[in-house]
Amino acid sequence: MRTMKDIPFLSSAEVPIFQDVLTGHSTLAEESPSAADKPTAIAKVRDTVLPWRLALWTILFLLAGFGMGYATIPLLRASDLSGLITAHLPKAETAFASFFLRLCLHNLPVLLLLAAAGLTGFSNTLITVTSGLCGIADGATVALLWFRAWSVSSEETLLVSKTLFGCFLIMVILKSGIRWFLSVSARRTAIGYFHAQNETPAHTFLCVMKHLRLILLGSLLTVLLCFGYALCLFVLV
Repeated sequence: MRTMKDIPFLSSAEVPIFQDVLTGHSTLAEESPSAADKPTAIAKVRDTVLPWRLALWTILFLLAGFGMGYATIPLLRASDLSGLITAHLPKAETAFASFFLRLCLHNLPVLLLLAAAGLTGFSNTLITVTSGLCGIADGATVALLWFRAWSVSSEETLLVSKTLFGCFLIMVILKSGIRWFLSVSARRTAIGYFHAQNETPAHTFLCVMKHLRLILLGSLLTVLLCFGYALCLFVLV
């Protein structure tokens, strides 16, 4: 007859092995410092490279738009090109407040998309599409204005065209910087909100609130930029 002494008992070192089989987690892997530090190191490298990667894409989209616009110029008639530029400029009967509001509303969808990008699981795709469309459109417009500024013969028209080109180029550079700044914030927020492990609800809430504050800051800068651009068009052009 077997007694209690004959029944084998599991030692404390053997218990985690059975727990790993039942739960599917590896205790030994969790205790390994190299396995725990590797994802953290990769995440830090990606976070460091992120602003540079988005800046590179922003520049490439602008260059692609400039190339597309420059390639399209031979297909346009002079009257069509003048019509595109005239449609952008405020008319004599247009009020300053109306033109300024139109510029703000034109930039509103971009701000909303970048705000939503930080709260979605496909932020990278949404940021790329938004930055790509805006960059290509801005680059193509810069190409058209650049061609227009150095192709007219009238001295008065040349001055107006060069002034318009300079104002729009400055606005594109500043607006691209704001868009890049908000894209970095949106991507980091999405990573922290959807991909971070072992984060408390308070941490994710602070992460989202920080992104929304930056969106408000970017919106304010965009409004000021639109105001300055509209003022330049009304005064200088």
